[in-house]
Amino acid sequence: MSRPVPRLLALLPVVTASLLVGCGAEPRSKELSAPRPSLVLITLDTTRADRIGAYGHSLARTPTIDGLAAQGARFDRAYAVVPLTTPSHASMLSGVYPTRHGVHNNGDAVLPDRFVTLAERLQAQGWRTGASLSAFVTTRIWNLDQGFDVYLDDVRAEAGEKGRWGRERPAKEVIDDAIRWLEAPSDAPFFLWVHLFDAHAPYDPPSPFKEQHEGRPYDGEIAAMDAEIARLQAVVDRVAGPAGAAWIVIGDHGEALQDDHGERDHGTFLFDGTARVPLIARPAAPLAQGVVVQGAVSGVDVTPTAMGLLGLPPDPTLDGVDLSPALRGEALNRAPVYLEAWSVYQRFGFHPELAVAQGDLKLMDTPNPRLFDLRADPGETQNLAAARPEDVARLRAALVEIRAKEESAERLALAPEMSAQLAALGYVTGGADPTGAALPTIDAKDELPLLRQLEQVGQLLQTPGGAPEAERLLREVLSRFPELAEARGQLAVALRAQGRMPEALAVYEDALNRTPDSAILRTNYAQALAGMGRLDDALAEVQRVLVQVPEDDVARGLLVQLLRDLGRAGEALTLTQAWLDADPTDPNAQAQVGVLLSLGGEPEAGEPLLVQSLSDAVPRPQVRHLLGMMAVSRGDHRAAVAHLRAELDSFPASLPSRVALAHAHMALEEWEEAAAEYSAALGFVPEDVELRRALAQAYFNMGDYGLAAEALAPALAQAPEHPYVLLLHANILAKQGDRATAERVFAEAQALRARTSP
Repeated sequence: MSRPVPRLLALLPVVTASLLVGCGAEPRSKELSAPRPSLVLITLDTTRADRIGAYGHSLARTPTIDGLAAQGARFDRAYAVVPLTTPSHASMLSGVYPTRHGVHNNGDAVLPDRFVTLAERLQAQGWRTGASLSAFVTTRIWNLDQGFDVYLDDVRAEAGEKGRWGRERPAKEVIDDAIRWLEAPSDAPFFLWVHLFDAHAPYDPPSPFKEQHEGRPYDGEIAAMDAEIARLQAVVDRVAGPAGAAWIVIGDHGEALQDDHGERDHGTFLFDGTARVPLIARPAAPLAQGVVVQGAVSGVDVTPTAMGLLGLPPDPTLDGVDLSPALRGEALNRAPVYLEAWSVYQRFGFHPELAVAQGDLKLMDTPNPRLFDLRADPGETQNLAAARPEDVARLRAALVEIRAKEESAERLALAPEMSAQLAALGYVTGGADPTGAALPTIDAKDELPLLRQLEQVGQLLQTPGGAPEAERLLREVLSRFPELAEARGQLAVALRAQGRMPEALAVYEDALNRTPDSAILRTNYAQALAGMGRLDDALAEVQRVLVQVPEDDVARGLLVQLLRDLGRAGEALTLTQAWLDADPTDPNAQAQVGVLLSLGGEPEAGEPLLVQSLSDAVPRPQVRHLLGMMAVSRGDHRAAVAHLRAELDSFPASLPSRVALAHAHMALEEWEEAAAEYSAALGFVPEDVELRRALAQAYFNMGDYGLAAEALAPALAQAPEHPYVLLLHANILAKQGDRATAERVFAEAQALRARTSP
């Protein structure tokens, strides 16, 4: 591990964006024969600037990041373009703002191919390119892998997590993969991007950082990331050789840690807690003394800055600017930077959060505008908009100019499939930037009680029996704010939970008329249609979703299920086989093909694919069920129990898996476990005679003849001439001491068996 460089915050000269002092760095030779430096880009998820040691946090334990700052430039007021992971990275890697690349939200869209990424630029110039990522929001599904020779994004599901949006892996695994890639033999310079997700909630740092930061788990997560960066730095220094490696370390967005301005995490507003991030750039030839750069800069500056650090020519078409002159003592004169958060528009129909920052000023240009002097008021508590109208007018004009230019590019270039919408952690996203449309006039920051009410609705919808109260609250909200897409989607969920499917369909249709680009609404609508037997209509809707996000595995799974239900299993197999041929390592495609082969009478071909699909630990319907049934066919009931239990943990409403699990417990003579599963299955089909008989048999085998008689009684009443029900009844009577009646019932059962036998 490399020796940490002591923090030199107090010694760093302050440099403004308009006047920079010399830093003593000698320009690198530009001769073609000179060895070219490598580049490391570290993106820290959910990391606030004010929790890094180099930014003044006295309790921080970030010696590696602080050391890079002491040998480069620390940008004091760097902003995320969007306080969400996917759009923030799309801007960092492309150098353009969201209104050009079209990614406004997590799950909002994929980065279009037409934008040349930093990796593509360096790959074309001879750099080998690799990425090691830590969360679903940076996986290749969002097309952030453009230009990377190797893209290591195998994030796995953890037990109990809520869907794929929570999939992540710890920094140690990410750095392990990065090191393995770095150490592969090569003479070419490298570009390595590493994304670390650890600081994202929930905060649970590993030991010893948990103990060292007791009561401050967020700081502990950042300290753990810093330690892993130190491990990476030692390998980078060795592999980069004499040319060295330049470093850029940046947060993708911050975090509202203490209900900051009414926000509880990130992605809603643009206050500094969630929008301001650390940004450190260190050249391949470290500076003798670092510099601090004042004035607003942006995540969109990452790509041009990286090119500048590597001596590559600038691209004037980018929205970002090259910040590397600051390391040479040159003036930046950075124009105002743009920030956006569209979730309040997409979810609620309120005015989007738009802001522009320059120098120490930041204007939130919403219906109730807020202007802050961040040097005098870092907590953003004093709104200066009324007192400084000239600054408001100047910054608003800059914002209008930025958006006008970018919106023009958006109208001309954005392909329809880029407007896809999904749900991030249960939230509905809507369409992209409504270019040219009049924006709503409600400022979300003035409607915090409504946000809290919708949070309460979300909790109710997760609570058994909570749907009626959720419906009441949602109707109250919609009476005031009829355009709220999220509220309409939740109302449909509440109605479905109460079995009111026609009403739910009507709500979905109304919501889709208002927000036609919302793929999560359309997917839920398709599921509701399928539940009512309208399979062709459901198929049409899910196909529309897949036009928007072709690799969405939820929509793909629903498509395959619908084709099977429509009797088009052959078509489904052809389609899924094409997905698998395109990526033989895709667990979702492996699962889909494996299921179809197994159900189609080819279990020998299907089973290996089902097993391979378990590699990412993402639950998929029927995979574990089919593996369990295959284990039963081999007589391996213990393995069957494990598979069927796993299926039910993820899909508790699967009646076939519940019944099969009960049968497997019976085969293992685990009578109590079998009785519990039969009883649970009867909750779905209380009139099922065979399940009643099986439950009674389990109690009988336990020796509890009273319970056995009680369980069998409904089956006797419903099917008084069922021979096997009567045989079990006779056995129960005999065990209870009524041998005369038992013998009579036994004889009756035998006679019925004789009459019904072939």
